[in-house]
Amino acid sequence: MVIDLLKYRWCRTCKILKPPRTHHCSLCNVCVLRMDHHCPWVGNCVGIKNHKFFVQFLFYTTFGCAYVSLTMGIFTSNNFSYVGNGHRKSPYGRVNWSDKQSLTMASILSIALCIAISLLLFTHLFFIFSSQSSIESGRLQDYNPFY
Repeated sequence: MVIDLLKYRWCRTCKILKPPRTHHCSLCNVCVLRMDHHCPWVGNCVGIKNHKFFVQFLFYTTFGCAYVSLTMGIFTSNNFSYVGNGHRKSPYGRVNWSDKQSLTMASILSIALCIAISLLLFTHLFFIFSSQSSIESGRLQDYNPFY
């Protein structure tokens, strides 16, 4: 079984020999070593050369969404007590009810996006630690010779 996975194959589109763990991307029209997927966010194939940068992108996006949801949540929760009371002054001025609804909805959407991207981040961290890609995770179920 190891010999089948380690043999070189021929790419019919690129007309070159493909090393093991190389896949052809139909969108980029190029063979990518240890290809994970074609990412529309990055606009490129995620492979051996840029998988680190994709994981960093996921980490910082998760961190940014968590920061935005926390700051919006704190801002709206602090201003809920200031609106009904005329004698207390908010440092941000008076906030309308529609502004509060918008901030609350943006905070909820940011939390949902943070959860979704963190799940994607943890999936890719699992792929890194198990030495496989998302394409190979379905094909190499029980046996991974590259581990």
